Amino acid sequence: MTTTMTQPQLNAAQKRAKTVEAAMAYVLARPGREMSLSQIANGIGVSRQTLQDHFIEATGISFTEYLTKNQIRLDVELAESTRRVSTTPREYSKKTVKAAEEVWQSYLEKVAKAEGHWA
Repeated sequence: MTTTMTQPQLNAAQKRAKTVEAAMAYVLARPGREMSLSQIANGIGVSRQTLQDHFIEATGISFTEYLTKNQIRLDVELAESTRRVSTTPREYSKKTVKAAEEVWQSYLEKVAKAEGHWA
């Protein structure tokens, strides 16, 4: 059985999709910045609650969960790219080693926090 959407349902779904796309684009255009849900909502011209509601309805996860997963993914990519530069710690500069350790620690903390939320 095929379910068709009414025009109002289609319009609402399109509005949710635009909100989600705008929020994702807003975050991706500002890598490395920590932002609150309210800042992102203000940045794309919607309320905090509208952003949260639209995101959950469109994706099945909260925007906060998306941000956490996205940040973990970016941290892992940075850590992996840093590790590919060299195979031994002696070949890294002290600054690079410190940066990689900070990224790794941040990743571990986020994973631990996320596991607590997803358990």
